[in-house]
Amino acid sequence: MTRTLLENIDTVTSNTMIKVCRLGLLCRSPAPCLPRALSRSLTVERTNCVSVTMDPEFAGSVAVVKMQKPPVNSLCSNHLLELQKTFTDLENNENVRAVIITSGLPGVFCAGLDFMNLYERTFNEIYAFWNILQDTYIKMYSSPLINIAAINGHCIAGACGFTSAADYRIFAEGSKIGMNEVIFGVPVPHIISQMIEDLVGFRETDKLQQLGTVMTSSEALQLGFVDEVVPMEEVLPAAKKHVATWLEIPDVARAMNKGWMRKNRIESFIARKETDSRFYASLLSSTQIKAMMKRHMESLKDKTK
Repeated sequence: MTRTLLENIDTVTSNTMIKVCRLGLLCRSPAPCLPRALSRSLTVERTNCVSVTMDPEFAGSVAVVKMQKPPVNSLCSNHLLELQKTFTDLENNENVRAVIITSGLPGVFCAGLDFMNLYERTFNEIYAFWNILQDTYIKMYSSPLINIAAINGHCIAGACGFTSAADYRIFAEGSKIGMNEVIFGVPVPHIISQMIEDLVGFRETDKLQQLGTVMTSSEALQLGFVDEVVPMEEVLPAAKKHVATWLEIPDVARAMNKGWMRKNRIESFIARKETDSRFYASLLSSTQIKAMMKRHMESLKDKTK
């Protein structure tokens, strides 16, 4: 029976370790809980936003997951649901031990949430979307699989939730990364804030969020926002080289250590999920924030003329 990561951490014993290993460490984050009516309220925007290939170098134990939603991998409900399903399917594959998440679009890892789409949404639609968004972050953060982020391009706002959920981050030289939600009048989601605080500390996270700082690759490396910076063409090869080191570690002990370290955060994310979804639905559907979003989108259109 599929069980959550937290349940496995709390109840595992020496007798169950063999079973866990044989099942491929099927530790699961809780399944999304969303009212059926709300789950249907978001329009289907596109499919096939994610591709998965098994790297032949690792005999099927490493999956390369590529986001491929042109033009910039902006996050809509379908994209997020595909990512959730992808991680679940890989966790259920007993041969898979590691995931490398990257982009299939040259120069762009992910541009974050699709605010142009959210601008037109109602409270209920945004509430449904925000539940899906948080479930995706929790799924990635709580996965027992080795998770390497091969950030092969700009990584903005909500995309930082994917990279901060990973176990190791390799970033393309010359690209930019950061949480700039504040320019839309939107605070950084709590779940991203907490994961990044664990990476760079309270003071640096506080400054990054308040100022909406977007960093260069060298600045991100110096701060500890990413672990390694390499030329663009070397991002994926570097990720494969690094994942080989992680594969040398026995999965049971590694995944248990990962789970113990993240247990409190996961519990906090789950406990706050409903509150945060309602807060952001109220905020993003408010007249004031919609006006700020509209002004910013118009300024972006003017820059492209």
